[in-house]
Amino acid sequence: MRQITDERGCRWDAQVLFASYGIYYIIFAAEGAGPVRKAPLGADTQLEAAQRLADLSEEALREKLAESVGLEESGPFGI
Repeated sequence: MRQITDERGCRWDAQVLFASYGIYYIIFAAEGAGPVRKAPLGADTQLEAAQRLADLSEEALREKLAESVGLEESGPFGI
């Protein structure tokens, strides 16, 4: 799990979620009762996905947050 602060000062927890059919997401959860968002993460295994999250720079992680969508929205594979 990682933590970042966005440009507005909101703190987010980021962790890997295995969705289905080999699809992994970074799940962003705002501190407190804030929104939950997701961004796709390319990986072949859960271990690889966790390592990719750990290897992202702060800037790259903020970019993933900026590109993320609400948890309820479908991604390119309908998940």
